[in-house]
Amino acid sequence: MKKLRFIIPLLFCLLLGLGINNANASEGISIYINGEKQSFSNQAVIENGSTLVPLRGIFESLGANVQWNQSTQTIVASKGNTKVWLKIGSKNAKVNDNAINLSVPAQVKSGKTLVPLRFISESLGANVQWNQNTQTVTITGDSNNEKTEKEKVEIPTLKLGETYSDNQIEVTIKKVEYVQEKYYKGYNVYFSVKNKSKETLDSMGGLQFKINESKYQKEINNNSIIIHFGSSRYIYEGESKDGYYEYIIDRDVKIEEITYHMMDDGVLKESKAKWIVE
Repeated sequence: MKKLRFIIPLLFCLLLGLGINNANASEGISIYINGEKQSFSNQAVIENGSTLVPLRGIFESLGANVQWNQSTQTIVASKGNTKVWLKIGSKNAKVNDNAINLSVPAQVKSGKTLVPLRFISESLGANVQWNQNTQTVTITGDSNNEKTEKEKVEIPTLKLGETYSDNQIEVTIKKVEYVQEKYYKGYNVYFSVKNKSKETLDSMGGLQFKINESKYQKEINNNSIIIHFGSSRYIYEGESKDGYYEYIIDRDVKIEEITYHMMDDGVLKESKAKWIVE
């Protein structure tokens, strides 16, 4: 019995030590993209022998556009002619029409999406290396956004309050309102969209911003958005929706231009018009 009383605490200490070692193994992982060390709000971790890395930060550093769909828990990323799809909690992913099986399901930790490291190379064609001894991830790839022909086309330039119209939609960006609350600051962008076609629109579209501080431009364009409009996101033939997007960001910036994009499965698809903010 004395031996048993000694063995049980010893086993507990050993198990606790293993847990601490395993946790430490996931700390201090460094990520380098094209030679530059990255600093993300959430770090890489090791889980069940797989290295998981922050998807959005890496994808955007490699020039991809990332969109999150809260209702379906899916992520769609696009870069040039490449379109990547994955779902939280699922091992199934797609790159264009090719199915990919993840070693560990995509998951959310601290509000950020983590994916297996190898998925980065499989999806965007980047070169990925993992150094176990130094706990370092090295990623090499093209970080330049590839512009499609549609993005190169000159789009109409309007003033706030003016309306863009074609045979498919009618869009008015009405005003920009800067907000200073007790615990946050940001801005609201008020606009309306009317569907003039027979095809149902699956969202009001997307906005991209040019601001007076270019170093914060990427941060603002990828910031979380709270969307305020009708209860259904769909806009049917002849229907109009009014509302606003609320952007919360702790930066003293001013918007100079707003570009409106049509959306396709959560991805910015086609630039329609831009509005000058004076």
